[in-house]
Amino acid sequence: MNGTNNQLSADINPIPSTSLADSIQEIERCGFYWGSISSRDAEHLLADKPSGTFLIRDSESPNHIFALSHRTSTKTYHSRIPRHNGYYCLGGPHAMVRSPSLVDLVKQIIECSKNNDRTKILMHPSENTPMAETVSLIEPLDRIQMLPCLKYLCRLKIRQSLNDFRQIQTLPLPDSMKKYLSSKKYLFVHFSQWEEIEKQQNLVKANH
Repeated sequence: MNGTNNQLSADINPIPSTSLADSIQEIERCGFYWGSISSRDAEHLLADKPSGTFLIRDSESPNHIFALSHRTSTKTYHSRIPRHNGYYCLGGPHAMVRSPSLVDLVKQIIECSKNNDRTKILMHPSENTPMAETVSLIEPLDRIQMLPCLKYLCRLKIRQSLNDFRQIQTLPLPDSMKKYLSSKKYLFVHFSQWEEIEKQQNLVKANH
């Protein structure tokens, strides 16, 4: 009888197949992960984007690793992404949509949104923000589309080729370059460059 109960428990709460380290390395290779930008930076990036646009960034909370910033028709909201028993989710430990892989969770949420199955997301409690918000997440904001220079591309490519980012210190490179490669801001595009890219893109659209 105990064996049967254990099997039922395993079926209901399977052991995650993706480790925390693997899930972090996986998300760091995705274009919609923007690294250690702040919530204000995220709001700047999403300000003129259509409802349903979102990005993943490092959480500013010491108790969480990642956060979601997403645009609605009126403003940009932020939500920490908790990890319960090895599973990432947005609606608490009993959320129907969850995964040991944050990349897979994002894919599931996009699929639900496209099928008009809107996802309920727990928000930061504050005076002007509701405890929960039901939203559609449709379009990830891809940082690859906003790359400012070849130097940035090279840094991104080198980091993507490494299994462990600590390997940067073993590369035959000057210390200044190793520091650049190792920076937590490696995903961040300075807004002066970002705004210039936006202007150029808008000019191209206007000419067409």
